[in-house]
Amino acid sequence: MIVKRSPLDLAEFALVNQQYKFTPPDEDKIDVGALVDQYEIDIDFSINTQDNIRFQVYVAIGVNKNGALPGYAISSEGVGFFDFSKAADISKKEKGEFLQFSGISICINQMRGIIATLTSNGPFGKYLLPSIDVNDLLSEKLKAISKGGAKSPKASKTSPKK
Repeated sequence: MIVKRSPLDLAEFALVNQQYKFTPPDEDKIDVGALVDQYEIDIDFSINTQDNIRFQVYVAIGVNKNGALPGYAISSEGVGFFDFSKAADISKKEKGEFLQFSGISICINQMRGIIATLTSNGPFGKYLLPSIDVNDLLSEKLKAISKGGAKSPKASKTSPKK
């Protein structure tokens, strides 16, 4: 099939913070797959813009961040810089939807690759972040915002890297 290009373009992605720790398990024989399936995964995000040209999607991912289980404890933060195709005639609402669904998914996938590379030479081997239900992630974020416990996905305006 011929692919229709999205009007949303990833111009650049930057890793802004990375923390990694490995804690060996107490047992000699351990089912690594079963263990990593128990890891708590926490994801937060925000969408920022200075103007209507360049957009930032910030994503923070924590995997077993508090080290409650042996093995990997990872905390990663990254920012995707996005532009919209000049040929695309889309509304502000549509841009927001592209950023919320595609932008967040793109940034999570970038972080997935970074985390896989980081752990590829680790004692448990490569850790692949599981597939994420972005619809549920957005829903949970909106619930947290309505309770006053989180920043809006369209957070403060910051100057994008040019």
